[in-house]
Amino acid sequence: MKFTLLSLFLFFFLSNSHAQVKSKSIIKSEAVPLTYQAYWGPVKSGDVSASQIKATAQAPIVVRDNNKNVYEVVGFRISYVFKGTVKDELSGELKTMKDLRVGEFNDTNSLSIPWFESIRDNVKHGDQIIFSKILFKTPVAKRLLAPDIRITVD
Repeated sequence: MKFTLLSLFLFFFLSNSHAQVKSKSIIKSEAVPLTYQAYWGPVKSGDVSASQIKATAQAPIVVRDNNKNVYEVVGFRISYVFKGTVKDELSGELKTMKDLRVGEFNDTNSLSIPWFESIRDNVKHGDQIIFSKILFKTPVAKRLLAPDIRITVD
């Protein structure tokens, strides 16, 4: 009888101690993930006036994160879509068509002289300027791609 009573007592004691497992406190991270934004001088994606594009044409491309850190841009691609007019040789009438110029820039963060002069001298309402494949370096020398800059001239 003593043995049965002792075994019942131990059974309840051990099962009770296993049921009371302490919960671990969860540490919540307050760190916000980094997000990157590319700028052409002060301009980011959106509608921009032609006068602001003319003033910005020579500015470098810069990448910033949500903590206001600035990163070195080491390459990008520009696509410049604009309307051009062509004279039809058969009919003699002028036709409007879209034209596209594309340039790749490596080991630099700004446009070459012919590019920025062309944009500065010819930009007009309806043009689109897209900076894509914007490659930048982090402080640990890791290379990342920044979001595109998509500008429509208004």
